[in-house]
Amino acid sequence: MDKSFGLKKVALLAALFLLVWSGAACRPKGDAADLKLRNFVDLAGVGVRVGIVDPELGPAGRYAQQVLEKMGSTESVKAAAIENNIVTYESHVRALLDKVIRHEIDAGFVYRSDTLKVKDKIAVIEIPTSFAVSSRYAPARMTATAAPQAALDFSNWLTASKRVSLWLKYGFCPLPSTAQADTSAEFASDVHVA
Repeated sequence: MDKSFGLKKVALLAALFLLVWSGAACRPKGDAADLKLRNFVDLAGVGVRVGIVDPELGPAGRYAQQVLEKMGSTESVKAAAIENNIVTYESHVRALLDKVIRHEIDAGFVYRSDTLKVKDKIAVIEIPTSFAVSSRYAPARMTATAAPQAALDFSNWLTASKRVSLWLKYGFCPLPSTAQADTSAEFASDVHVA
C-alpha cells in the first residue's frame, strides 16, 4: 500500500453494489403497468426508467458505469439498452434511492448498506457476479496522529474476525486475504480510507 496512507495494518471491506427497484404498483394503468423487473437484464426492457448517481459527483455513478461496461463486453445490446433507459443522474445515492421509493424511477444502482433502512419499501436485484463491482475500504492509522495507540486499538477492534457478522449486518463483506495483502499502486488508488 502507498506509504502516504500511513497504514500499519490493512483489512479491507467491500461495499456490495446492487440494484434496487420499487415495482410498478404506482404507475398508471396502460403506462407500462405490466412492467416486471425480476433480474438484471430486465432493465433493458422498453419503458424501464433507470437511475444512477452522476459519475462526476459520486463513486456510485462510476461503479454503475463499470457494471455496464463489463456487461457490454459480452452483452453489448442489453448494456446499450440499459444505458438508454437511464433517465436521471442524481447527486448522491440517497437521492437516487428516494426516487426509487417515490416510484419516480423503476430502478437504481445503490450500495447494499443504503438499502437496509428501507428494505420493506424496495426489492433488490443482485447484479450478476460477472458484471459486479464493489468498492474497497481500509481502516487506517495516520502516522501523525496524536493518539497512535488508541488509533491502532480501534483499527484492530474494527478488523477483528469476530466483527465480520457486524460488517455483514451493515452491508459490507471482508475481502479475501489475498486482496488484503495486495500493495500495488493500482490497488491503492481504489481504496477509500475510513
